[in-house]
Amino acid sequence: MHRLWVLLPALAAFGADQRKEYLDVTLRVLPHSTSKITGRINAVDKTWEDWVKRTGELPPDFASMRSIAELPDPLEGVKTKADWEKKRAWIRKQFEQWVTGRMPPAPPGVRAVVTGERMEDGIRVRDVRLEFGATLRLQLLIPPGKGPFPVFLTNHNRRRPWVATAVRRGYIGCIYFATDPNYGYDDDSDKFIE
Repeated sequence: MHRLWVLLPALAAFGADQRKEYLDVTLRVLPHSTSKITGRINAVDKTWEDWVKRTGELPPDFASMRSIAELPDPLEGVKTKADWEKKRAWIRKQFEQWVTGRMPPAPPGVRAVVTGERMEDGIRVRDVRLEFGATLRLQLLIPPGKGPFPVFLTNHNRRRPWVATAVRRGYIGCIYFATDPNYGYDDDSDKFIE
């Protein structure tokens, strides 16, 4: 959720009091999240406002951040392989912090069960159920050819065009169905949302 603050660079704050003031202004100015959707944004919060209230998260102190108009040079300061390994770890940490979040460890004892397989317009479609103390359904759209193939992972259904586009470009499309149980996809992975 803190990623929203990246979109508010004009709010250069200097201390916790100013950051709290900017948060209050942001909450008043931005349209409130809709509650019409039956889902939620994480394991416990239905809206962004709920998350802010629960966590007390403040906007970052933009004044303390280095300002760069373009993407930074990833090789800046890199002279050796050891320098690169250190820089690479830093880049990954920044990407996880501001873009993707951190990946949890894999659950123990994962078992994949193929529940169906068919050909559709030259694409192999494989239905899989992952079992790991809960179940998670996924569907693999495998392009023709020998592989290995990169994987495009999404929770959006096949009606979204980017899944088909990725498969046409030689990616395996992996659609996972870990959704709010209100949608009735017959999995119980929701308890593992965190």
